[in-house]
Amino acid sequence: MDYKKGNMLIRKLRWELMIFRYILHNVYFNFHYLPFRQAIKLPIVFYKPHFGKLKGKIIIKGEIKHAMIRLGFNDVAIYPSSGCLFQNAGGAIFFNGRCNIGNASAIAVGKNGVLSFGNNFNATAGLKIACQHRIEIGDNVLCGWETFFLDSDFHKLSLVDGNNSNPPISFSSVIVGKGCWFGFKSTIMKGTYIPSYCTIASNSVVNKKYTEEYTLLAGTPAKVLKKGLYRDPKNDKILYPPIGDDIE
Repeated sequence: MDYKKGNMLIRKLRWELMIFRYILHNVYFNFHYLPFRQAIKLPIVFYKPHFGKLKGKIIIKGEIKHAMIRLGFNDVAIYPSSGCLFQNAGGAIFFNGRCNIGNASAIAVGKNGVLSFGNNFNATAGLKIACQHRIEIGDNVLCGWETFFLDSDFHKLSLVDGNNSNPPISFSSVIVGKGCWFGFKSTIMKGTYIPSYCTIASNSVVNKKYTEEYTLLAGTPAKVLKKGLYRDPKNDKILYPPIGDDIE
């Protein structure tokens, strides 16, 4: 066996051991939510799961494969390896293909919430999703550290004059197109619509309907900063210069 094949085998064995460590949690979760013919393949696997309410339903669309949905694995070393908190108070969660959500993350769906992940969704660490109404995320979306999605204010406001015939709207859908990239500590609020292939700069707050694809959104609230650019995962590596002689 050559070095490359041996290294791949070791990584695969390590991966399976990580899943086996929480095998009882994973078996229970899959058979609790999925039909037998799907659950037997363990398509959803957790590392260090923290379960709240496990109500509602989970639907996986497309071909079912083992460990196609991975939650809580230690993808980013600078964040605590605390796994993933999962709670569903009665809503519906759709997975439209592969999904990876890294360590120190949390997903909470309310009893009327509908949460949908597109194929190849990837969030490296610290993702937080609080879905009370509707959050829909397209294919090939990338989320940087500590991205936060929420579609509700969780508490409503009242008018001073007592006229509640037209109170402020306290919840609204969040829709994200395909190929978007969310930078570090992005916050996506209720009523947001983001077209495909947009980039959201770090520490931005998006809270309205945006109209143009291939744009860079930045600020609080986010505005269009540049147009005609996107992140290509196949060509996004930064080449840093070597350490110079002047560095001790």
